[in-house]
Amino acid sequence: MSSDDEGPKSFYRLELPVHFRSMEPDASAEEHLAIAVIVSNNSFLLRSPLRLNPGSLIALRVRVPIEISGSPFSQKICVGCVLSGHELEDGTLGYKVRIEESVHRNSTQLPT
Repeated sequence: MSSDDEGPKSFYRLELPVHFRSMEPDASAEEHLAIAVIVSNNSFLLRSPLRLNPGSLIALRVRVPIEISGSPFSQKICVGCVLSGHELEDGTLGYKVRIEESVHRNSTQLPT
């Protein structure tokens, strides 16, 4: 089967703003901004201004582009687990984050 026959993409390379905060017990409630450079159905590769520890949980809020969601008003609020850290091509730190659970709320607030 050729790559043209594989169906929809399973990941997207783009620069997508992601708001997040740590869910660790001793962390502040401050929300931070990262950039997702790769997005898939169940994970992100985030370029983050903060050091994130593998195994830590973070609350995530992201407006999903219409090209992915099909809707101009799609926002995903979820909990993610930091899997690993990587040096990205531009020399910045990136973190692979797996989506653990989606939060179905009519709120723009991150889960606690």
